[in-house]
Amino acid sequence: MCFYKVSLNFRGTSMEKQKISAEREDGTYITLVGGNNARRIGGNSYVIEVRNEGKTSRVMVDLGAVITGFETGYESAFPDVSRFFDRIDPETENFVEAAQPVDALAVTHLHEDHVGALTHLAKMGYMLPPVYTSKLTRNAVRIMFNKAGLPEPDIREVKPCLLYTSPSPRD
Repeated sequence: MCFYKVSLNFRGTSMEKQKISAEREDGTYITLVGGNNARRIGGNSYVIEVRNEGKTSRVMVDLGAVITGFETGYESAFPDVSRFFDRIDPETENFVEAAQPVDALAVTHLHEDHVGALTHLAKMGYMLPPVYTSKLTRNAVRIMFNKAGLPEPDIREVKPCLLYTSPSPRD
């Protein structure tokens, strides 16, 4: 039997805590990057990190826009992905390497609070990893990038599957 240690790192943690998290033991960790809280909705995004025998894999799930209140003066905002995505600054062309790069981005569905940050972050120079999603969402993301005048990211279709659960031993 295999057990995984799961810890939650909430956005806004201190640099000291982030440094400690870089030296984690083997296990599975979830880092909340964005999402709903008492002050806002949207910006859904989290990273699943698996460490095993010195190797680390990270997958970000969703990358949505934050729905801001009208009083902020902004139409939307985005999760801070600077430690997960490499970036080329569009103004200076300086390359900034991500401290904890993700290997893939999985997009669950097409709501703005789950995909709305994609084109905006690409315009800011962030380099998206391969994107895994359904055929419908893949096509819509392609349209989003074409309308924004941006090259399409590497989008890979995930085939739908049916989950089968065996009958309960009590049945």
